Amino acid sequence: MGRDIVEGRWTELREYLKAWWERLSDADLERIEGKREALVSLLEEKYGYAKPAAQAELGRRLREYQIDRLLAQRPAARSTRGAGRPDEARHRGGSVPHVGLTSPHINVT
Repeated sequence: MGRDIVEGRWTELREYLKAWWERLSDADLERIEGKREALVSLLEEKYGYAKPAAQAELGRRLREYQIDRLLAQRPAARSTRGAGRPDEARHRGGSVPHVGLTSPHINVT
C-alpha cells in the first residue's frame, strides 16, 4: 500500500492504527497527518522498533487491512457447484444434469 493510499484513507486507517498499536494517541495521529514516514518514526519512538522492523510491521498490517477491505466488498459467498453454465460446472468437478439419454445425432435402434 503506497503512501498516497495511506494519506487517502487516513480517516479510516486511524481507527485500525489505534487498534493495532494501543500506545498511539489521537494527538500522535493528528501530528503525523497520514504521512507514512512519520508513522514509521512514531512506531520507532513508541515501540522501540528499528526502522526496517517498523516499516515491515506497518507494511504487513496495511496488507491485512487491504485484504480485509477487499473481502468486505465481495458479495456473500455462495456455492459454485452446478452454478453458471453447465460446461463450467463440469470443469470445476460439479455434476451436470443430463437432459436426455440420447443425442439427436445418434440413431438408437
